[in-house]
Amino acid sequence: MSQPYPSPWNFNNTDKNLFSPDGLHRIEYADVNEIAMGSPLAGTCYLMRDLGRTLLHGYAGGPAIWNERGNKVAFPIWTFDRSQQLVVVDANELTMTTYAQHFRVLHLEDFERDIIYGTDSPIFNPEEIKFDTRRAIIESVADL
Repeated sequence: MSQPYPSPWNFNNTDKNLFSPDGLHRIEYADVNEIAMGSPLAGTCYLMRDLGRTLLHGYAGGPAIWNERGNKVAFPIWTFDRSQQLVVVDANELTMTTYAQHFRVLHLEDFERDIIYGTDSPIFNPEEIKFDTRRAIIESVADL
């Protein structure tokens, strides 16, 4: 079974989905490795802008996905129990919102208005998700 590219198992800093549609921002990963043999990837995630780079998370998954306006980006982060949570960064307000819900392995596909579409666990028992950020429980909001 072939996986679409990019996927949680295969993504790169040159992928066009890491660049905001308005061209003002991009996401960059560093020190990317498998979390275990054959598992999805994790690495340090940065927001890149004119003023330099801002550390977002030290154990982030991918690939990230921007909303249509290019002011918000969503990506998964890995937890200590190897589940994932969804994070949304507002590149204009410089805030990072972490949502409370846990997932197995997120493959994000689209970010329209305030709704993120994708698949949880695309290889084993996949479940389509429609994640409404306006209604989801927020775990934390941090200023960048």
